[in-house]
Amino acid sequence: MPKRAKAPKGFYTATDVMKLLAIPSSTLYDFVKAGKIERVVPPNRSDGYYPKGPVDAMVRAKQVFLIQYATDPALFVKATAEDAQGIYDVGVSLWGTIGTPPVETRLGWYQSNPDIDYAIKQEGVVAGYISLMPLKHETLEQLLSGEKRGWEVTPDEI
Repeated sequence: MPKRAKAPKGFYTATDVMKLLAIPSSTLYDFVKAGKIERVVPPNRSDGYYPKGPVDAMVRAKQVFLIQYATDPALFVKATAEDAQGIYDVGVSLWGTIGTPPVETRLGWYQSNPDIDYAIKQEGVVAGYISLMPLKHETLEQLLSGEKRGWEVTPDEI
């Protein structure tokens, strides 16, 4: 089996991009050739990487398109670990990265209580969510007093 190179921070591999956009390699290379996706090749290397920002924007645009023209009704469901990235993306779109708990934090919370998040999904895409998190009394006091921020809550405080 060939060794798969890990992308540097801030980049995706070609395999990552094809998976995220659900496209074949031929389409990826057509996008690169047309200038729709940038391919960055490090010095003395033949394999290239793709900056995350523009690729993530394409993924969001595809999701918005699917939601905009959806014919099936939206679903209100208990969120699962597979929805954590979508919940993060919605949070970032509303409050930015500083006010949004990272995916890893949310996954840790799910280990303590898998019933804390509920999502609104349209065409399989998280379009909104609500979190209901039972917290220990001391943790709640710290949040109310401003000593602690929501994204600092640890799984053992739930």
